[in-house]
Amino acid sequence: METIEEQQSKTEMSIMSKLPTRICLVGVAGEDAATVQAADSFGMPVIRSETGLDILNDMEWRTFYVLQDFEDHIFDAIHKQKECILGPPALKYAAETKQTLGQNTRPIYNYAMRGVVTCFTGIRKKDELTKLVNLIHSMGGCIKKDLNTKTTHLICNHSGGEKYQYAKTFRLTVVRPAWVLAAWSARDSKEFEATQDSFTKAHRLKAFEGQKICFFGFPAEEHQHMVDVLLENGGVCAELDDPECSHVVMPNTGARKSNPKEKDLDLDDDIHFDERLFVPEELPLSDSAGEEDQEQEEEDVQSSTPKKQETRNGTQSPPQSPLSPILKAPTKLLAIETINECDMETDDLMSSTTSILWSMI
Repeated sequence: METIEEQQSKTEMSIMSKLPTRICLVGVAGEDAATVQAADSFGMPVIRSETGLDILNDMEWRTFYVLQDFEDHIFDAIHKQKECILGPPALKYAAETKQTLGQNTRPIYNYAMRGVVTCFTGIRKKDELTKLVNLIHSMGGCIKKDLNTKTTHLICNHSGGEKYQYAKTFRLTVVRPAWVLAAWSARDSKEFEATQDSFTKAHRLKAFEGQKICFFGFPAEEHQHMVDVLLENGGVCAELDDPECSHVVMPNTGARKSNPKEKDLDLDDDIHFDERLFVPEELPLSDSAGEEDQEQEEEDVQSSTPKKQETRNGTQSPPQSPLSPILKAPTKLLAIETINECDMETDDLMSSTTSILWSMI
């Protein structure tokens, strides 16, 4: 169902479509011979203006403003009036492909993201998200709130979460926010497309990016080897007492899971997570420790309040020790499937990661 703003926009565009159309080359855009030639090819009046603000209130014409700068006060003033704004590359592309200029009031600088349908996850800062959204729209891309069959790219700054797992399952391209910023930096390159493999590869999210992983109990040589692979794939090495630690990898000590109801992990028996490491020192290492299941973190999680642990007799346990923040982290192992599906630099690196983290001990 359309919103009131969308209905009003369509009504305004319907009225404007009945007006005579012209092109206004603003500032330096009118000094470029190729831009002037592209504007003349549409067979409509072409005027030049230093700022474009002098004709902004002329309601007898429907004007396409061609601006070189999409980030100054002139752009903001014209955009506020919901006028059609194009960048020189977008004007040239339309002229070369014999397309009409359209009726979209959304500013289009170029078509470097033509056909791109993006979705975001894990980006908390509103200003950062707003900037990325505007840049994608300015390059002809599209943004959806949720992933669907039309989505081509997931933009996030760390691996993990429902959207990330969906993207990897269905082999969608997962990139960092820097992919958008780098594409905008190359906005004036005539043949540039943000979907080029060579360009996208440099901004793909690595397998362990955004994860802080602790390797505990391994011999020094093996420990260093695993740390090297982790760093090469975007991860960060953490200590046991780090409250931001997301995963712990350790040798098999023969310990059984503290929760008998918990389903067996379909992982190599040589590596597992020992929850007993995170029981407060003043508590006995009994079978009841850590009985309550931890909820897995969703991709857009809000900070949660630590839950109180209960023993089997229903009494509450004493306050947690300084190590307790780790209990709030998603204390889980990296699944073999995750490593195999993530985008490694080479097949050798993938094999190396799998063998080191799952079968080298």
